[in-house]
Amino acid sequence: TSSIPLAQYAASLNDSNVYLVTPKYIFDYYPAGSQAHLVNISYRWLGEYYGKVIKQVVLDDRRWTPLSPRQILRTDRLVALDLNVPVIPIVFDTTEVLAAPNYGFEYYDGEKNIPISKVEIKDRDTLEITLAQIPTGASERLRYAYSGRPGARPGAHSEGSARGNVRDSDSTTSLYGNKLYNWLVAFDLPVTVGHSGQDGDNPPKDSSLTLQDVVLADIPMGGIVNSNVPYKLSWAAELATESVHIMICEIAASENPCQPLVSYSRNDGAENIIFPNLLKGKAAYILVIDSGTISQTRLIGRSVWFRVSPTSR
Repeated sequence: TSSIPLAQYAASLNDSNVYLVTPKYIFDYYPAGSQAHLVNISYRWLGEYYGKVIKQVVLDDRRWTPLSPRQILRTDRLVALDLNVPVIPIVFDTTEVLAAPNYGFEYYDGEKNIPISKVEIKDRDTLEITLAQIPTGASERLRYAYSGRPGARPGAHSEGSARGNVRDSDSTTSLYGNKLYNWLVAFDLPVTVGHSGQDGDNPPKDSSLTLQDVVLADIPMGGIVNSNVPYKLSWAAELATESVHIMICEIAASENPCQPLVSYSRNDGAENIIFPNLLKGKAAYILVIDSGTISQTRLIGRSVWFRVSPTSR
C-alpha cells in the first residue's frame, strides 16, 4: 500500500488551494524498471484531466471536489457511503479498470479485516456495503483502492494492484478519444457507527437518519472550516418542531455530553453558524435536535465531521 495517494487526498482536504484532480490507479504503468512511471499515453491522458479541472477552477471560477466520500455510516452490518459526485450517477466500471475484489473496498475494525458480502449502488450518489459480520474492534475504517499485492505492478490492468471500480458519469470531451470520467479517490477513513435509541451522556446516533439530514455548506467529510466565518447550515424544514438546538460536538471529547451552541425558534430549515475560537484545531461535527435536553429529544440529524483550522482569524 502506497501512502502517497492518501497523503494527496489529505492535502486537498486540509488546504483549499490544493486540488486532487484524479486518482492514478486508472492509468497504465511501465511493466519494467521503476513502477512509479506511467506509460506515455497515460501521461497524455493525465494531462487532459489536469486541463479539465484547471478550466473549471481557473477559467469558469467553479469549485472542484473530486468523486470522494462525504460521509460513512455503519448500522449493524450495513455501511452507507455517501459521496460527493461531480456528475451523477455513480457506476461500477470493470471495463476501464480491471475488476477488483469488492470493487476495491475493504473494511478494517482496528484489529482485523472484516469480510464484505456485497457492494451495491443504492442511489445516484450512495453505495451500500454489506459486511459478513458485525465488527467488534474499536477503530473502524473503510478503505478503497488501498491494498495491493506486494511486488505487483500498479495500474488499471494489473492483477494485484491497489485499484477500484467506482466512477461518475462525466462525459467531458477528450481531444484524443479518452474517457474523462471522475474516479473515486483512494482513501482510508474512519466510520461513524449508528444505532437505534439514545446514549444519554454520549452524542446521540440514530440509524433511521439519512446521511444528508444536516448539511454544512458544501464542506466534504474531513474538510477544513474557519472560525469566526459564517457557514450555512441546512436541514429538512419539516423535521423541525417548535424550536431546535444546534450543537457542536468535539470528536476527541465524544464521551462527554454535547452542549448547545445556540437555540432558536422554528424557521425555514437554514441558519448561519459561526465556529468559536475555542474550536481551533479540533475535529468536530454538528448535531441538530428538537427542543429539550439531548437525552430526551429526537435527533433531527448530524453533519459530516470536519476540522476547524488552527490558524483561523
